[in-house]
Amino acid sequence: MNISEHFSHPPSGGYLKLFILGILLPGAVGYYGMQAWETGQAAWFDSENLKGYPAKSLAIAYSSIALFCHSRWFWGIVPVHFIFKIGTLISLVGLLSALAIALYHVFTT
Repeated sequence: MNISEHFSHPPSGGYLKLFILGILLPGAVGYYGMQAWETGQAAWFDSENLKGYPAKSLAIAYSSIALFCHSRWFWGIVPVHFIFKIGTLISLVGLLSALAIALYHVFTT
């Protein structure tokens, strides 16, 4: 099974996986995304923080990662497959868009 087949189906697991990966992890990543949005500063791979518009784009990317984790490991385990599929699709489109915008601003300034 390749990676695309692995992520196209809902995960298996119990309530511990649902709680840790479907509630706690998205909550922590989403909280960091909200802080980055409010302060206008976000951590980048190196030691400097991004400020302004690139930071807002990364905040959207962090929130998209949180939505992906929640859609996959909460709604995929519950199982509500319609929300699992729609949430996963929306989060991946948001993540790719936000990262493209952030990288554009990082490399053009």
